[in-house]
Amino acid sequence: CPLNAPSNLIFTATRIIDQRTTLNYFTTASQRPIDFISRLSCSLSTIITLVLL
Repeated sequence: CPLNAPSNLIFTATRIIDQRTTLNYFTTASQRPIDFISRLSCSLSTIITLVLL
């Protein structure tokens, strides 16, 4: 999870927007909690980095 703010934020934004459905997203999350948590923390750190910049 590199903290490359501009491109990483765009990726994160498209990732969030591009989630097929919220239901499908949380279904995947319940199946793969570690992956979900790592993605979530990566997204949060990206947003925090962008805000601090």
